[in-house]
Amino acid sequence: MGNVLVTKTKNNTIKTVLLLVAVVCLLAGNYFLYGVIIENPETLLGLILLFAGIGLLWILEKS
Repeated sequence: MGNVLVTKTKNNTIKTVLLLVAVVCLLAGNYFLYGVIIENPETLLGLILLFAGIGLLWILEKS
């Protein structure tokens, strides 16, 4: 019974770390895209939402 709890805790920790890495990647992408698409913020918002959706779907599929 204890091993099952440890395994679940490790899985939750891995999922949390993956989520944090995805957020950092999205923020870095936001920083770099903002310099490129500074004249058209609507496109920037669309790209951010697209990448956020893809990242969250990927994480949910893997869990």
